[in-house]
Amino acid sequence: MRGVLMSGEKTDIILNAVYAANCETAEMLFKCFTICTDVTPMLIDGKKVMSGTSQDELVVLEAAAQSLFFTLERRESDAIYLLDNKSKATVRF
Repeated sequence: MRGVLMSGEKTDIILNAVYAANCETAEMLFKCFTICTDVTPMLIDGKKVMSGTSQDELVVLEAAAQSLFFTLERRESDAIYLLDNKSKATVRF
């Protein structure tokens, strides 16, 4: 069973509280969450699907994708690519 992030008003309230508390620290936290997982994005029938064994990591990445910060785009043997959700630029790590 895949973990599912609760969506709607409560998610917005939680994310807005995170942003208000300390935007710079929250941004770094989301970046670390997004980079430091074993989740791999895969294309299945033209749709990006996150694949991983940890339900916790899948839910954290779903929250990160809904945030103002980062979405995991792809992994390669020597790099990880994140989408900056604000600027829509791809960042290589």
